[in-house]
Amino acid sequence: IIFFVFALAVGDIEEQNLGEVVLGSETAVLVEFWALWCGLCRLMHPIVADLAKAYVGKLRCLSVNTDQNLEVAMRYGIRSIPTILIFKDGERKETVIGTIAKTALAATVDRFL
Repeated sequence: IIFFVFALAVGDIEEQNLGEVVLGSETAVLVEFWALWCGLCRLMHPIVADLAKAYVGKLRCLSVNTDQNLEVAMRYGIRSIPTILIFKDGERKETVIGTIAKTALAATVDRFL
């Protein structure tokens, strides 16, 4: 159930639309790297989904399933999940590895808005 709630609030991204959606965005972009089998990822899904709702128009939240998009994960050096990358002006600005409290993640995002 958590996955389906997450999928409604956060868009999925794949190799073919990475450049257009993330690197070409005029707003900050949060990308979560996850896998269905990852328990810690399931803890982060609701947090990212809440941020997606709270920052509508200011932050775009996307997800990359590392099992289905290994090339994207490899390109960004993802070695552990969950990993969250924050992009601004087409550049990677921040990396968060593992779980993080919603308030801490929001504070990190706020630095790039």
